[in-house]
Amino acid sequence: MRTKLTISKAIKRAAPRFVLSFSFLMISVLLFAFFSFNNQALANVKPDMPTPGGTVMPDLFTGVMGYRIPIEVPPGRQGVQPGFALIYRSPSRNGWLGVGWDLEVGSIERRTKFGVDYDADDFVLRMSGATIDLINIGNDEYGARIEGGFYRIKKLSSTDGLFYWEVTDKIGMRYLYGQETEYRQHDPSDPTRIFKWCLDQVVDTSGNFMTFTYSKDLGQIYLDRIDYTGNGAIDPTNYVKFHLESRDDAPIMSTANFDVKTAYRLKTIELVANGNPVRAYKLQYDTDPNTPDPDYSVSTGRSVLMSVQQFGKDYALDGDNTVIAGSTLPAIELMHSAEENGLEEQEWTTTAPYWGASNLTYVGDFDGDGNDDIATVKIGACGIIGCMSTVWVKRSIGDSFIEERWADVTFGSYNYWVGDFNGDGKSDIAYTWTMKLYVLKSTGSSFVSESWTANAGNWGGTIAYVRIGDFNGDGKSDISTTSGGDGTIWVKRSTGYSFEEEVWTTTAPTWGASNRTFIGDFDGDGKDDIATVKLQLFCVLGCGYVPTFWVKHSNGSSFIEEKWSDGFPFPLLPYNGGTIMWFVGDFNGDGKTDIAVASGQTGFIIVRVARSTGAAFIIEDWMPTPGSYDSNWNASYAWAGDFNGDGKTDLATASGGTTWVWRSNGSKFSKEVWTTTASKWGGADYTWPGDFNGDGKTDIATASGGTIWVKQSKPFPVDLVTTAYNGLGGATEIAYVPSSHWENTSLPFSIQTVSAVTECDKYDRANKTCM
Repeated sequence: MRTKLTISKAIKRAAPRFVLSFSFLMISVLLFAFFSFNNQALANVKPDMPTPGGTVMPDLFTGVMGYRIPIEVPPGRQGVQPGFALIYRSPSRNGWLGVGWDLEVGSIERRTKFGVDYDADDFVLRMSGATIDLINIGNDEYGARIEGGFYRIKKLSSTDGLFYWEVTDKIGMRYLYGQETEYRQHDPSDPTRIFKWCLDQVVDTSGNFMTFTYSKDLGQIYLDRIDYTGNGAIDPTNYVKFHLESRDDAPIMSTANFDVKTAYRLKTIELVANGNPVRAYKLQYDTDPNTPDPDYSVSTGRSVLMSVQQFGKDYALDGDNTVIAGSTLPAIELMHSAEENGLEEQEWTTTAPYWGASNLTYVGDFDGDGNDDIATVKIGACGIIGCMSTVWVKRSIGDSFIEERWADVTFGSYNYWVGDFNGDGKSDIAYTWTMKLYVLKSTGSSFVSESWTANAGNWGGTIAYVRIGDFNGDGKSDISTTSGGDGTIWVKRSTGYSFEEEVWTTTAPTWGASNRTFIGDFDGDGKDDIATVKLQLFCVLGCGYVPTFWVKHSNGSSFIEEKWSDGFPFPLLPYNGGTIMWFVGDFNGDGKTDIAVASGQTGFIIVRVARSTGAAFIIEDWMPTPGSYDSNWNASYAWAGDFNGDGKTDLATASGGTTWVWRSNGSKFSKEVWTTTASKWGGADYTWPGDFNGDGKTDIATASGGTIWVKQSKPFPVDLVTTAYNGLGGATEIAYVPSSHWENTSLPFSIQTVSAVTECDKYDRANKTCM
């Protein structure tokens, strides 16, 4: 029997709600039910070999794919027992069960939506499948920002002088979080900087209880064991044990404002009742079991969960706690969307002849459809009062460009900047004329010129340091200017229909050159900051530059200048010749902007990353082999972008028909040849990275005359579950499309959404057909 659910109409109808609620839902629905409590005690242990299989849970509201594999546990006293499952959510990151999967039992964490502030009273409760924002209601009691579960939440003092949490539900069940330091995820160098309080005990009104223990390593905390069936002074007799294995795909993340490395993943779940084995679950991640070493995703190098198999009470573990024998049920097997990476050269138009200067040509999503476009300002005749200009947009429709005339600027200048100044999801263009600021506001099919200030105010004497960013985190682009030496930074803050000029600091005097001054969210708080790199000449047996990194950190209404890194490991940046190229991106995928630099003499290039911890940069050698050099780097054709769509910024460089992608794994680059046949190139200054087909991967566009070629990253979704075999002969197939393909004009980024789910009771795996 074959059943197919097509999601297209449902998603299209839900698109406006999907847009408005997506960012909240990505935080709030990553978890499912962690515990189930049954008021009726179960007298006997559940059957030894329960029926296997997973539950498909596509979410029509968000387009997210969900899948649930239950873990069967022996019953506890009066229903006080762990009730959890392996939960798949397609947008989830690479955790301790690989990409997309999680198993969690609940916690209270510091809120990360606007960055982690350890002085703030800002927490979230993860419980019973929900993420609940907490608000302080006084006397160290907290409530849900949006009430639904009616929990009593109290912050209590621990024996070590720090605090822990107690949550009581409507039936009197008490949940205790982080009573001692072993149940907390904290900064390894400062145990008072607690990021997460983990659930460590559950107690009902009759004194029945469960306890939870954890292990820690490199800043991460792992669930280790659950003991249950205890009551008062009676020790628990049943337990669930979680066994881990090491992995090679563990980047250092600084989401918590300290380094966290998830160096282990879950491989075995062991269940024991009254000292007797009950069952075990074996998790496998090897994408090619026929090779001796463990294999990872071919496109990203990440861990992907390939199978979950249940063993009976006769299971046997080896010395590494891997299940090696026992009676089994057929495994639940999972297939993923990983393919070989590559670039495909395509001619997208031969009829786009109108171009302005390269410094007046910009990439942006000017029509708001999720595909990057190219806009160019062609300067015409200039007189005393300004220049006549025409703005042309090469609008992407996903597989080609259409050149359109979007605006005629009667009087303008040479100073244009791109940003979403009114926050509607479409890129606009700001420009100056006679000391006034105007915005060419995009309607989606043209630009409308509007005056946004009566006086453009202070520009600091140089346009070179003008930067565009969302400095107050309200979703609208602002403009910053500086005078440099005297330390003043002005922000022309967008209200959505005008600019309000404000002095944000007078004490930020340290600046590097304008080409070493960057915009990014370096502390991960949702507000753009300004980073600048200052070079100092250093000579010992030769000369080179030592860079220092300074960040003008935005708090939403002002900048605070901070020194984030002092010095640089050898070799120094080259002096008097050689290559120094700077790139900005989130190279380890933790939500904080980093800075990469490629430097050296021709044929001897080294790439290093200044990795942000949220409060400082750590300089690291990210070469494929640490200490090595590269001989293929082409400084004229080099870009940064997420070319494989895994959420981490990569680098790319090209020479002739060959393009190399330096794929980031979060802690170093792997140099890969992605094409040897993409030989069509325009000038380096008319070549741009961008997501021109809206699939969430960076492509490269290059123009010469009226022709634009796109070196398109292969458009397959990355590391998503595409087929689940249930172990009983049936299968579920899942198809995805990028969110940019739906009738949805407001989502400012592209994600993969479910387009169809097909369930088959009898599946022919060899021919991939339903019988």
